[in-house]
Amino acid sequence: MHIFGVKAGNVTAGGGSASCYQAFVLLGPLASSYNGPDRPAVSSIANVTLGDCDFGTPANAARRWFIHSVAGLRQSNITIGGKTYDLSLSA
Repeated sequence: MHIFGVKAGNVTAGGGSASCYQAFVLLGPLASSYNGPDRPAVSSIANVTLGDCDFGTPANAARRWFIHSVAGLRQSNITIGGKTYDLSLSA
């Protein structure tokens, strides 16, 4: 999946200004949530690219994003809270 050109603006509400709670959340499948017979292999979300995006200023500045069961998330020219990221993540 390739996501490019997203721009989120900040809004003022509740005495603060933010664009979202976290810039993005990628939650892959959890083996523990499968309750059927013959548990299949559970694969992570893989090969996602975010590029040329500005996610504004998240309200949760300490954890600007959340990823779980993700392999090879690539960020290229991603701005979050005024800081630019160019990196790869897996979790």
